[in-house]
Order: sequence, then C-alpha cells, then structure tokens
Amino acid sequence: MDRWAPFPYECAGCWRDLTELRALWPQLHRGDCEPWPLEPAVQQAWQLFHAGRFREAYEAGLAAGGAGLHCANKAEVVQARYLERREGIKMARWWAVVERGAALRDAQPYSANAWFWPTYALGLYALGLSLPEARAQGLLAQVKLGLETTLHLQPRHADAWLALAVYHAEIVAKLGRRAARAQGADAATAMACFEKAQELNPGSAIVRVERAQGLLLLEGRRRLAQADALFAEAAAIEPQDAVERLHRELACADPVTP
Repeated sequence: MDRWAPFPYECAGCWRDLTELRALWPQLHRGDCEPWPLEPAVQQAWQLFHAGRFREAYEAGLAAGGAGLHCANKAEVVQARYLERREGIKMARWWAVVERGAALRDAQPYSANAWFWPTYALGLYALGLSLPEARAQGLLAQVKLGLETTLHLQPRHADAWLALAVYHAEIVAKLGRRAARAQGADAATAMACFEKAQELNPGSAIVRVERAQGLLLLEGRRRLAQADALFAEAAAIEPQDAVERLHRELACADPVTP
C-alpha cells in the first residue's frame, strides 16, 4: 500500500483510554450518529482514529470487519481529504471506499453509515472530475440518492445534511441556478440543509467552515461578513480529537474571497 501522510499536528489529549473515549463518544460522533461499538477490536480502531493514527485505524477497522469497516472508511476518507497532497492518490483512496460500499450496504442495509461514507467518498471523487464527466457517469444522481437514503435511515445525521448542502451548492455554483434544477439542485435547499446540519451539530467547526464556503459559492461578496463570522467561530472551537484539530486548521486558513 502507498505511504500515508501522517497527522502533522500536536493534539494534546487526542489519545484517550476507552473509558474516556466512550464518555466523549456522543460529542465526537454527533455528526455521523455512529453507535458505540460493542466489539473491543472496533473500539480500538476508533481509539486510533480519534488520535489521528489514520492508517492504523484503517487497518484495524478492516481487520475487525463488520462495524469496523465504518472506521476504516472514515479514516481513509479523512486522511485523503485533509492530509494527502497527491491528487491521483486522493482519487484512488476515495474510489476504494466507494468499491467497498456495495458489499457493506448488502451486509448492513439499515446502517446509515454503510450508506454515508461510501457516498461521501463518491461525492469527493465526483468533485475531482469535471462536472460533465461526473454527470455522464451518473455519479451526481448516485450521490444524491445515497445521501437521501442515509437521511431516511437516520434523520439526525448532521454530516449527511452537510454533504447534501454542499452537493446543492457546488452544482448551483458550477451550472447556474436554472441548469442546476435539472440535476435536482437549488440554492434554497442548500441553505436549508446547512442550517439543519448546524442545528443538529451546533458545536462543529466543519459545519461552520462548509457553510461559510457554501455562502461564498452561492452569494459571493454579499455574504462575506457572515462567512467571516462563521470562520472565526470555527477557529475558536477547542478540538476534542485529531479530526476536530484538522477542521480548526481549515477554519484558520485564509478563505478565498470571491
């Protein structure tokens, strides 16, 4: 397997014993609603994940199987999105999660995250293509269906609401409002989904970052003050694990001003 870029930041307190991890679990997983795993091997995989040891978490999740595959998928998606710099490797990692998705959904058809993480990976993969290519391959429709299925199974899945908001915002920004409607995307739905994600996960930095970026995509300079306020709020949130640290770093980076 290709080398994985390591987690590059100091993160005091990111390594937690299992008792501490279980106590923080509802907060750490408010976004994806992943239930506390019963199997010790899966608990240990998540312990590695929250400490930023993403490759080890991925390998441990794969070895554990079952619910451990959710940890493996999330670790691969997160590491590729935030730490991998090589575009070809990013795309390959996201596609590997997509390919595991069909078997996982067959094995766990009522698990929201059996749907969500492969769908989220597919969305990132589609964004790496040109929009005409993604549309021609039917990827946009698959992403929308997968996110809507996730929300049917778990209506409080804030990460799925956030991903659906980004889906609508990206298509509107790239196609224009009229053409986007043909793909089932519109700006009003994007705004409503951003609001729902923040309502369900009010302490999340990444919700604020994605919402700020969505506002800039959809409304440009008219929303600059609101976007800057969201970035500032996100940067002020104290991270509880390695992923939240990555989100804060993203919030502290200078946003692109339209």
